[in-house]
Amino acid sequence: MMKCPYHDTCADYGCPELCRCFCDSDDISYAGLHPKLIWERSMTLGRGNDRCDFLHEGQIIAGRQIGMEIKRFGNRQGKTIMLLHGNLMCWRQFEDLIPLLERKFCVYAVSFDGFDGTGETTYTTARDQADKLAAYIEKELDGQLDLLFAESLGCGPAVFLKASPTVQIDRMILSGPEYLDFGVLNRLILKVMPQKQYRTAHEKYMPAWALRFMGQTEQGMQTMLRRIPDHISLESVRATWEAGLYLYRTDFLVQPDAKVACWYGEKEGHMKKAIQRLRTAYPSLIVRCFPGFGHGEIINHPALLVSELERFWLL
Repeated sequence: MMKCPYHDTCADYGCPELCRCFCDSDDISYAGLHPKLIWERSMTLGRGNDRCDFLHEGQIIAGRQIGMEIKRFGNRQGKTIMLLHGNLMCWRQFEDLIPLLERKFCVYAVSFDGFDGTGETTYTTARDQADKLAAYIEKELDGQLDLLFAESLGCGPAVFLKASPTVQIDRMILSGPEYLDFGVLNRLILKVMPQKQYRTAHEKYMPAWALRFMGQTEQGMQTMLRRIPDHISLESVRATWEAGLYLYRTDFLVQPDAKVACWYGEKEGHMKKAIQRLRTAYPSLIVRCFPGFGHGEIINHPALLVSELERFWLL
């Protein structure tokens, strides 16, 4: 679509930047409206592109066929970036980041099983999510991905995806890949923590002890809580905890020449062991600590994130 009445009206009144609000309203209204209604576009006039490219079902069905929601945005001729979200989140965790990337890059934002808002899928294991993403990359991207960015929960599937023999990932950033293996306490943690986090998902409230554990501020956490999708099951939450607690017991594939970075906030705990373990798989690991930040807080600073991402690309 080359013309839009909303865009034309806003432009006539000297406020073309307001048209983005109508684009955002479309996404909120139609995304997830019905399981059989697929709403997708990678560019709009209101977001500064030269057209609105509403995509028909056949162009995005691959994501649905693997049982996973994958949104595509931006310049289809640009470098490809895939974004993997953190726990209790979905692709909308990157809503403020995507507009800064989509002019240069072709962005693929993923919602894992159990976090797509439909209530019809369940998170199982990190390896299972990686296998589904590998199938998608093979089909839609000829097995090639330029950059994989994973936040928190997404780091597990990212590690397995990077080791997949069927896809080639040029660079990878693991953001907040905490070491959460507490040994004999893991069983107790699996009895308690999923229930507490399930309550957070449905009440959209993070208690003070959890904020301290994550090194997050209440204001920063509110931004994340607003992006929690509907219909998250206790089964999915428990599976994500199990994936996190036992991730570093995996025999990682050693990739000496892999271009991998580990990002974390200064206030995050449990990172020293994580970095040591990651270096066994990625000897050339690049480590970046963000002063004053807690777990996942880099997402709340999209301009800084993009700047650091572009700098990593040039290394």
